[in-house]
Amino acid sequence: MLKKMVNRFLKGALLVLAIAVSAPVLAGDIFNGRTLYNDNCKGCHGVSGKGDDFGVPAFSEGSLPTAMDTDIVPIIENGQGIMPAFMGLLTDQEILDVISYIRTMDE
Repeated sequence: MLKKMVNRFLKGALLVLAIAVSAPVLAGDIFNGRTLYNDNCKGCHGVSGKGDDFGVPAFSEGSLPTAMDTDIVPIIENGQGIMPAFMGLLTDQEILDVISYIRTMDE
């Protein structure tokens, strides 16, 4: 009985550890995102992401705060309106980094 409980606990602990270790790989790095944003996005979207000086909607407005990353990635990759495409210029991870950073702008 005790052996079953220990095995069940160890399996659960291993699952939690596997999730904890793999999750950061999928997450964006806001510090790298800030650098990438400043290099590639700030010129049009502005320092604070408000974009009001350029006629660009603020990141905190519209659907961005509730949009999933999978909805935002194609916009960055392919561009939208006058925004250029960044596919081939930024890696998938760099795009996630930028998204993570711009999500901090409305705080």
